Amino acid sequence: MRVRSGTLHRVLRIRFGPADLARVTVAAAPDVLLETALSVRHLAAPASGPAARRGELAAWRRAVKPGLAARAGILARLVPPAGYLPDFLYQPTARDAVTAAELAAQTPTPQLASDLNPLHTVAGASATRELAQGSTTARRSLAEDLTRYHRSSLAPLWPAVLNVAAADRALRSETLLRGGVEALLATLQPGWRWSPPDLLVPFATSHTVELCGRGLHLMPSYFASSAMLIYDPSAPTVLVRPCRSPTPRHHQVTCSERCWAGPAPECWHLWPRPPGPRRSPSGPESRSPRPASTPLCCARRA
Repeated sequence: MRVRSGTLHRVLRIRFGPADLARVTVAAAPDVLLETALSVRHLAAPASGPAARRGELAAWRRAVKPGLAARAGILARLVPPAGYLPDFLYQPTARDAVTAAELAAQTPTPQLASDLNPLHTVAGASATRELAQGSTTARRSLAEDLTRYHRSSLAPLWPAVLNVAAADRALRSETLLRGGVEALLATLQPGWRWSPPDLLVPFATSHTVELCGRGLHLMPSYFASSAMLIYDPSAPTVLVRPCRSPTPRHHQVTCSERCWAGPAPECWHLWPRPPGPRRSPSGPESRSPRPASTPLCCARRA
């Protein structure tokens, strides 16, 4: 389901059960590959959220935007200006950019084809056809382009990304300790509303997601301008949210804060995504998309 950046008029309703409130967790750091992709989007069209107000980004943009297409390679064609991102650009088990790039390049061919299909109308079929077919050369180019772009463009900024995320996490942790999980949910973002048992999040499409006892994992993002949802029916739902806390000058990022290894479910659905067939572990599933009003709960994969 495609989403454009800008004013969000609809609501993502995340429904908690009693067990879910005890299973709310906060990631220690952003996902390195997802941030890499979102940084390309930020350079192409600056975010309107918290990232747009960070002073360190002005100098970074001036330094890295020239020659972006050449350095980003295929990544520039995988990241449209707004909305959908391929699922393989989220690698929660990777502890560094090189590992994340290698894992993305190892994505099974059926999943590559499913993830890249929505981009054929966005970036042109020729841009991603070889990768969608699982070509060895295209896979190698993907890993090399992801690694080169991160090393040349994002690595100099990465300490600032980690510091902002660490400060945000410290604030969330303090809120949780002082007020409990409901205070945490009530103060996540301006414009988000905790209306028990639902967390109401501005979104470009209306959906109800029932957590079904699996809990919610809160993932900070330095470059995201609005919420993103990563949904898998066998694992905790992941809610990507923009960091909005300034970095305390005295805070130093520790080794443990630089890395976070999350669960590795069989398949991920990085929302928002265009309508189309959903995939299963064995390949694409030819089934009509679920209506927006239907709750996502304990979905069965054929």
